Amino acid sequence: MHHWSQLLEGVRQTIVTLQLPELAAGNVLVLPAPVERPGELPVQSRPAVWITPAGPEQSDPDQGTNCTDDIVYPVLVASLFDDCPDRLSLVTHWRARLAGAFHQRPLAGTSCFRVTVVPLDLVDRSAWATRRLWLSQIRLLCLTREPRE
Repeated sequence: MHHWSQLLEGVRQTIVTLQLPELAAGNVLVLPAPVERPGELPVQSRPAVWITPAGPEQSDPDQGTNCTDDIVYPVLVASLFDDCPDRLSLVTHWRARLAGAFHQRPLAGTSCFRVTVVPLDLVDRSAWATRRLWLSQIRLLCLTREPRE
């Protein structure tokens, strides 16, 4: 259960290679923890993507082998946009590209052999109400098979 850094960086690199419209590579950031009130955080430049752990890793006692355990690492991918006309089109385009890049695929350069994508709210109410920001999130469930120690 020691793969967090590798997985978060693998997610970041995958997103950068997508070359999403209007997204600068320097605006794809790994944060140490989920943001409690994303609408209140300052962001130097938008659009941006934040990647964070989305809770504790989990093991499934019914999966794995006698020598390995299947461990799921939940990762939150949050896309943040300023408000402007036709923003919905860009938000939905990014969500579709992100889901397609990760769902049921291995995560390159990591021990994750399959990712499941869980869509969250299209637009976070708190971010919209407090700052008029479009915050759209998905959760990635990164499945690894790790040797027992």
